[in-house]
Amino acid sequence: MLVPAGTLLAPQHLGMAAATGATSLEVRRRPRAAVLTSGDEVRPADTPLAQLQPHQIRNSNSVMATDLLRGFGAEPVASHHLPDQRGTTIEAVRRAIETGDLVITIGGVSAGERDHFPEAFDAGGVQRFLVGASIQPGRPIVVGRTAGNVIIVALPGNPVSALACACLFIWPIVRAMLGLPSQLPWREIELAEAVKPNAHRRAFRPAILRNDGRAVVPKWAGSGDLAHTAATHGLLELPVQDRPVAVGTRLRFLAWP
Repeated sequence: MLVPAGTLLAPQHLGMAAATGATSLEVRRRPRAAVLTSGDEVRPADTPLAQLQPHQIRNSNSVMATDLLRGFGAEPVASHHLPDQRGTTIEAVRRAIETGDLVITIGGVSAGERDHFPEAFDAGGVQRFLVGASIQPGRPIVVGRTAGNVIIVALPGNPVSALACACLFIWPIVRAMLGLPSQLPWREIELAEAVKPNAHRRAFRPAILRNDGRAVVPKWAGSGDLAHTAATHGLLELPVQDRPVAVGTRLRFLAWP
């Protein structure tokens, strides 16, 4: 046996297949994923600054989630932004369930008057397996499945929360759909500078890997501060404690896909 089942094919595997005359390989199809963002305050990414109202932001989540899905191994097949309208949201979720193997929603998942994804999930027969997680960032998250085995993952709307939760929850799901072990490639590294954790929730903070292999957690202004992730290389898991995490502490690190 040269390449066991369950291997994510790389160029050398294709070369071995060709060398042995195996010109047609049985593989798993990449999971088809639909992305639905929401919010009247979210405008298209090409909106000129002069046309943005003080309460409005450009849609960073759509392009970020789509590229993350490709990195995880999925195939994005649709991406739509929805206004805060109940009927429109229910119909969009219904169509997305018919389209893909995986439906990702971003924002609109809490219990507010303008949050319509929960009703849309009910209308689509989504059985929830996870509702909320005691983590920072990203507490409001939902994971469920339809009767037709379409997986639904509802991410929080703040971009850093969406980024972290996509890696923590969607990545292992896609790996399992591909027939790979669902475990993510975490590894242990040392902390280079002391950092304040969350005293009540496990924190997963974007971190920079220095040339010496140790990690630094940059300062941030909360889960809306996507700019602070620009120089980061992945997520660092911080323990739940009320005192700073000391220099030299070994922590789990997950590189961006």
